[in-house]
Amino acid sequence: MQLREFEVQGLFGRYHHKVPFPVSTPAEPKPSLVIIHGPNGVGKTTILRMIDGLMRLDFNIFRESPFERATLRFEGGSSVEVKAATKDNKLDHLAVTNAGQTVKLHPARSGALEDADAPKIELFRANFFSARESLAFEFIDTSRMIRQRQPEEDDLERMRMIEVMMATQR
Repeated sequence: MQLREFEVQGLFGRYHHKVPFPVSTPAEPKPSLVIIHGPNGVGKTTILRMIDGLMRLDFNIFRESPFERATLRFEGGSSVEVKAATKDNKLDHLAVTNAGQTVKLHPARSGALEDADAPKIELFRANFFSARESLAFEFIDTSRMIRQRQPEEDDLERMRMIEVMMATQR
């Protein structure tokens, strides 16, 4: 299984983004690179956080960011989709669908919309993670890498400059 495409509709109430991922075959494996670029505020970082959230089934970014629908598609036709269900212009719940199974998540905290649906969500998670095992991808957590390495003198100087700039702006 490989990632094929990520699509988000209604991001921040106005953007529709589609990010295709190059697909290779066993007969023709090839390295690939996806670059997301654009002006500030169009959702580049939010897209990356949404993809990460979908791969880990962590939906906090979807609770925090206005959107209508987000879908991560895989080669072979499977997908995981999140829909923001609203009521009176407020998030009522998140509807998450994978392999024909839909679960409703609470709008403000992790877990099921209804406590009685908790076992259904655990089964959903188990099925998704089982299917994801065959997915070949490498997630590079740069924030963790930065925390693990020793700061260099240039890093410390940059951090001091940023602190001075922030203090000046205040």
